[in-house]
Amino acid sequence: MHQLITRVVGVGNRNADGSSRQHILKKLAHPGCEVILNHVRSEEGDLSTVEVLLPGGEGKKLHRVGFLPGRIGERIARHLDAGHPVNAVIIEHPAEPDASMAALHLKITF
Repeated sequence: MHQLITRVVGVGNRNADGSSRQHILKKLAHPGCEVILNHVRSEEGDLSTVEVLLPGGEGKKLHRVGFLPGRIGERIARHLDAGHPVNAVIIEHPAEPDASMAALHLKITF
């Protein structure tokens, strides 16, 4: 079993539906919260893109809050594609009341 700590990139962007990732983080993210990692298969761009999704509650849709950084995404994508278990939890969600940009850090076990 391996563990790594990483930041999530792209948390300051908006999703395709216009939703603010910062708003989603402020509303749903907290330390200990499990996130879902999904290997995004695309014909264009990075072939090892792994999106980070937060569950919106029982029966509600998943919310994209960002992506794993390049080399980490590549490593985790291989594990996801092979069907190996991958668990990711929020370890830190630094959000100061006066800060306009929240960050997100995960602990990934695989």
